[in-house]
Amino acid sequence: MESEIFKAGTRHGAPTTNDEIKILICYILSKTGAPMNFEQIHESLLENELVNYFELVSAVDSLIGTGHITTEAEAGKAPVHRITALGKDAANTVNTLLPLSVREKAAKAADKLLRRKKREQEVVAQISRIDGGFEAFLALPGEKSPLSSFTVFCPTKDEAELVRKRFLNDPAYIYKGVMALLTGDKNVIGKMFPSNDDLY
Repeated sequence: MESEIFKAGTRHGAPTTNDEIKILICYILSKTGAPMNFEQIHESLLENELVNYFELVSAVDSLIGTGHITTEAEAGKAPVHRITALGKDAANTVNTLLPLSVREKAAKAADKLLRRKKREQEVVAQISRIDGGFEAFLALPGEKSPLSSFTVFCPTKDEAELVRKRFLNDPAYIYKGVMALLTGDKNVIGKMFPSNDDLY
């Protein structure tokens, strides 16, 4: 019964016990080497359907209670979790409990998420509702003035969010692509679109 509860909403090969989930959390915190808030941990694991929400809450609370991770408050932001030496020791046992594919997917998703969050602080990528749909305002700051800023109309919020995510995926790449189209540099135009595997 416990196994079925932990597998609800997850894909085949995902952790099936509370201990496996806790070790996976320790693993991604250790692998990324950076503190993460609960939503970031959840989003990293949810991307590959590795853990369901309710069991993740239970596992994080348990890890805090046992001293495997700590919680640090940030002014105006969600509290972040940082792995301890005890948590790093637990992360080292992941090799014997979880498949390599699960470990790699979780670590890759966490790393991509943290890079995206970093870019969100460096560029402007905002969505707002307007008559008839939504618009995405995108800007790439420069040292003295923006290198690029433009607004894209999107009929749905999902499309606007996709535009926003593509921009955050690599804003400098998008900028080069726009410049290639405007200047007619055909050598760059053919390489301007990243693959779907690179999208956040």
